[in-house]
Amino acid sequence: MARRVGEVEEVRQTGGVETQLSIEQSDPSGVLAPNRPTLTAPQTRVVDGIGYTLGQILTPFASGEYRPFWVGIGQVGFYAWAILAATFYIRPVIGQKTWRFLHYGSFGMYLLGISHGIFSGTDASAPWAQNYYWISAGSLLFLLMYRILASMADKFFPQNKKPAAPAPRPTQG
Repeated sequence: MARRVGEVEEVRQTGGVETQLSIEQSDPSGVLAPNRPTLTAPQTRVVDGIGYTLGQILTPFASGEYRPFWVGIGQVGFYAWAILAATFYIRPVIGQKTWRFLHYGSFGMYLLGISHGIFSGTDASAPWAQNYYWISAGSLLFLLMYRILASMADKFFPQNKKPAAPAPRPTQG
C-alpha cells in the first residue's frame, strides 16, 4: 500500500492514550525501498478531550481537570529524576558525599512516580500494570529492608569481622 509523504496514520490506542506517527516515504523516488515507510515525529495526545498545553506539561499541578494533584506528583517526580540523572555527570564536581546524599532522594522520586502511576494512570487497573506496581515496589522494599538489616547485623554482631592483628612485641636483645 503506497503512502504519501506527510500522511498521518493512527497506529494504536491503548488505555486512553492514542499515538500517532507521521509516515514518510523512505525513498521519494521509490527505487531503493518502494512502499517502505519510515516513522518520524511521534506525537502523543490524551484521548477523551483532555489535551494539555505546553505550559500545563511543564508546570506541576497545572494539568487542568484530569487529576491535577496526582499528575503534578508525577511531574515533580520527573523533575527530581532529571536532577538526579544530571548528578552522574557532575559527580567529580559535587563530591562523593553530596552525590550519595542526593541519590538517597531516588527513594522519594520512586514513591512520587509510582503514586502518579497508581492514582492517575489510565491503565492502573490493568493486570499488567498491577503486576508491575507490585513487583517493582515489592522488590524495592525487600532489597531496602535487606540492606538495613545487614548493616544493623554488622553493628550488633561484630564477630563476623576479622579481628585486627596484635601489634608485634619488642624483642629483648
